[in-house]
Amino acid sequence: MDLYEILAEDYRAIFPSSREKLDFAESFLEGRPGNLLDMGCACGEFTCHLAAPGRHVTGIDPDGAMIRVAREKSSPLRDEAVQFRNADMLSFLSEAPAEYYDGLFCMGNTLVYLDGEEELKRLLALSLRVLKDRGLLVLQILNYGNRLIGPGYVFPSAESERIRFERSYRASEEPGKLDFLTMVSDKTSGETHRDRHRHYPFLCESIDQAARETGFSHVYLYGGYDRKPPEGEDFFHLAVIRKGYDENDSL
Repeated sequence: MDLYEILAEDYRAIFPSSREKLDFAESFLEGRPGNLLDMGCACGEFTCHLAAPGRHVTGIDPDGAMIRVAREKSSPLRDEAVQFRNADMLSFLSEAPAEYYDGLFCMGNTLVYLDGEEELKRLLALSLRVLKDRGLLVLQILNYGNRLIGPGYVFPSAESERIRFERSYRASEEPGKLDFLTMVSDKTSGETHRDRHRHYPFLCESIDQAARETGFSHVYLYGGYDRKPPEGEDFFHLAVIRKGYDENDSL
């Protein structure tokens, strides 16, 4: 059984979507209606939080178990405001209509599952194509410029009443990448499931440069949901990237 299939039922308990994350997103959306896309939505909690009058929100994730749970948890909203699709972000964006979305979100360190700089540039080019003028692309990523976040780093344990989820990084045999080691333990039976993924540790500075080269007009970098400037010791960074801009936009 895939590790994330085991995690799906408990994902909201282990990684609840915070009020601070939603407030950060809404500080740019300002309650406006429109079409939004949450890429790497997992069990869809943040996707549902984005729902508001006049909005249509789509959540996508490549893991089918996550999407199943997302649909179950969001059933009162789904038909009118929120939909979920089992898809990876590059394939989904490739098939999406041009200039359709008002906002794209890729939160929770999902970006690192891209294969490298070329796939990042492809994601940015596809995002530029599907965004309306003045639309936003919001990317969240761990701060891999922080010297602590690398081989040997052990993430804080995350747990629900039923399971414990442990994660760590180690050096990868593939140059420029990190091995992301994960283990889920059943607290009752003691049964464990282990997995390994490859992460590409993008830096906010490289995202900034690639976005501008792709054709985005403005890129803003933050060191937290409070919009503070990015610093070397931050745990994560955020890039808010706009297609087009005028003096009335709030960034």
